[in-house]
Amino acid sequence: MIQKKMIRISKKQIIDYGFTFGVEFMVMAASIILFKIVGSKFEQIGFAEYSVSKRFIGFIQPLLVFGMGVSLPKFIALEETTNGKKQIQYTAQILLTIIFISSLIISILFGKYISKLVFGSYDEGLLILSCLTYFFSLMIHTCVYNYFRGSGNYKLSSLMQFINLAVLPLIVYFIAQSIMSFYLWLALFTFLFAMIVQVIVIGGVAISINRVKSISNSFVKYGSKRVWGDVVFALFSSVPAFIAANLFSLTEAGTVAFCISLLNIIIAVMSPVNIILLPEAAKIVQQHDYVKLKSITQKMSLVSFLLGISSFVAVWLFGRQLLHIFNVKDIDTAKVYLLIIFSSVIGFSFYSVIRSIIDAYYPTARNGRNVIFSFAFFLLLFAICKYFEQNSIQMLLICFSAGLNLLGVLTYFSVRKIFDIHLKQ
Repeated sequence: MIQKKMIRISKKQIIDYGFTFGVEFMVMAASIILFKIVGSKFEQIGFAEYSVSKRFIGFIQPLLVFGMGVSLPKFIALEETTNGKKQIQYTAQILLTIIFISSLIISILFGKYISKLVFGSYDEGLLILSCLTYFFSLMIHTCVYNYFRGSGNYKLSSLMQFINLAVLPLIVYFIAQSIMSFYLWLALFTFLFAMIVQVIVIGGVAISINRVKSISNSFVKYGSKRVWGDVVFALFSSVPAFIAANLFSLTEAGTVAFCISLLNIIIAVMSPVNIILLPEAAKIVQQHDYVKLKSITQKMSLVSFLLGISSFVAVWLFGRQLLHIFNVKDIDTAKVYLLIIFSSVIGFSFYSVIRSIIDAYYPTARNGRNVIFSFAFFLLLFAICKYFEQNSIQMLLICFSAGLNLLGVLTYFSVRKIFDIHLKQ
């Protein structure tokens, strides 16, 4: 019979989690403030452009980052030498730069068609390019940030998040004269800060072509299994807004995108768990300490459940006031959208917290498989509704919520299988 271990949380872990949670809370607060002031400065059409472009950036992120959000901190955490960690980080930057150049060429050639898909109009091609330019700076930020994360330096990784995702966007807001110029200025400042940190703190390292090829093969082997799941997951949060833009209007799409962004902001409260948990879980799995892994899973599951319940109750009680703060038009309709979307918060928060444990354990892309299956369920459900002419925005969001809750259920069965295999009596 397996004896249960007493899992103690060290002082360092408390400090790491506390500091990281504090910074992520400030990033969340900055995101909320931006939604408020963007609507005031750029009016309703600017608010819609900003909301939908946020969903577009969320969609292209996993496509262009190619699984680096998981593979980079994991590989760096398992690498013992400092030079080895640097070589992994610089190789990641090389790969992401190649991916960005390819995507830039595609956007230049087919920008107006991408614009139609995202904004429901052929006239936003330049906004698409500005979003893509900003995202390149985020790719550089991701490499530097994940270097610190994988090395266990959570204070520096959190500082990167705070400056690039909270401080700089608020500063750039006062400079920008349009949503397009907002992303261009933000791209410049984010890139410069990330490069300054890289040069001063990380420094250079010698790396051979053979070493670059070897590390690149590891990234491709690991990332290729997960990238499509990450892309489909991003589509989960983006497709409802894209569909609304094409079937209804950009204004309606902006409201849908804003409500989904609120859900993502709430879920982002738990992102410090994944930031720290993935490298730690990878080491625990390597040590085959599944009793400790199960104890951590149970604690995190309880946290995710409490987050989900409290978030839904808060939206139920204060949804109207929240929407009024952001000057959302037609508050009664928007609150219905918000409640439907937040009916998925329990399943979504469980997935968001537990996915790191699944990524650390399974060599295959189990999270990706679950996401693809859930997304296919969402689309199939909406296609059936549309066939029977039940294609309102409310029905679209009901299907969206059902898909996210299914993802939570599949995540539960995936993590339970780990302990069924290793901790049978």
